[in-house]
Amino acid sequence: MKKKLCRIVPLVLIFSFLLLIGACADNHSDRGTADLANPEQASSEPAGRDNNGDITEPPSVENTVQVPEDVSTDDWFYRHVMAGIRFGIIQGASEEGFHFDAESLITRAEFITMLGRMHEYGNEPIGTPGEGASYERYLNWAAELGIILGDENGDLMPQATLTREQMIVIVYRYLEEFDLWRAFYPPGGVTLEAPADSDDMSILAWRAWNRLRSVDLVFFTIGNFYPCAEISRAEGLQILIRASSAIYDGIHPFPSS
Repeated sequence: MKKKLCRIVPLVLIFSFLLLIGACADNHSDRGTADLANPEQASSEPAGRDNNGDITEPPSVENTVQVPEDVSTDDWFYRHVMAGIRFGIIQGASEEGFHFDAESLITRAEFITMLGRMHEYGNEPIGTPGEGASYERYLNWAAELGIILGDENGDLMPQATLTREQMIVIVYRYLEEFDLWRAFYPPGGVTLEAPADSDDMSILAWRAWNRLRSVDLVFFTIGNFYPCAEISRAEGLQILIRASSAIYDGIHPFPSS
């Protein structure tokens, strides 16, 4: 009997030791999975559409990216700026710091650059990055597609400030060119009323305003549209973020809070 016990006890000890090693291995495996699921690490992954073209869950970036030094959480455009960074519409920081200059008037080149970056988020890069001025490849792309037109001399006027009329025409042409209207749906209960100064708008601008307003991409309060008024960088970003949210995240309209 004693001989049998002497044989059994070592076997039990060996078996228990093997179980302990297996449990430790499983524990390390679980830790590795948890690290990969770290929200901060996951937020660096690009959002948009997967290989099947399905919309993927947009990551949160508010705690993982650098916020422009001149933007605070109290600004009405804060959420648009954060979304703009995620979509790649707003990029980089210079040696002088990272600034958005929200209230500065936006030029035609700047707006087309932001539109081009928005397009690149879910598509191939436009032109050859790094060649020429930063805006040239976007401007050439938009001109070739007829998204932006020049004056009677063919001058695209890249450094001219953008007007409200020009902005909505550019966005309208972009959505038309790539057949993106399916990403939007008309909000319920909206009654379209022509702005009081609609006579000051070109036929194309009126068509653009009517279509964009019908899908809640252009804000309008009773009164004037001021088609010749110049646009700030924050106002230009706002309409692109509302479009990006619908096209890439499947969320329309863009959440207000």
